[in-house]
Amino acid sequence: MLLQTGYRKADLGVVYPVARGVGPVLTIIVAVCFLGERPETIALLGGLIVIGGILIVTGRKLFRRASGLTTGLFYGGATGAMIATYTLWDNFTVNAFGVDPILYFSLGGVFHSALMLPWVLRKREQVRPTWTADRRPVIIIALIAVS
Repeated sequence: MLLQTGYRKADLGVVYPVARGVGPVLTIIVAVCFLGERPETIALLGGLIVIGGILIVTGRKLFRRASGLTTGLFYGGATGAMIATYTLWDNFTVNAFGVDPILYFSLGGVFHSALMLPWVLRKREQVRPTWTADRRPVIIIALIAVS
């Protein structure tokens, strides 16, 4: 929902790369600083490449001071922080509690669906046209998408 809000309020070309880049970079930082992980050089290099990719994709916008850039960076960064949070939590849950990953992600999907149901019911008049027009792609994506 945070990512979708960012898409509505800012440039997709800023929000998406920042969100997808900040998540892994924050995950590495937290894992090293707080969890005692010692990533290999290749993982750290990967983090630097991700940062470089963010700068390449958003670079022109950063130097032009594009309108809405701050909003895009905020929503992208906040979404990236959420990605890092659930990545670390998923790792902790599966490893520390010994939860089977398939069971964990399956029950997570059920929980997410239950959590979103009140929103869908409140907005059903807005959801209905999309469902009517795009039912087939929605079903296909739902079946093949991985969290």
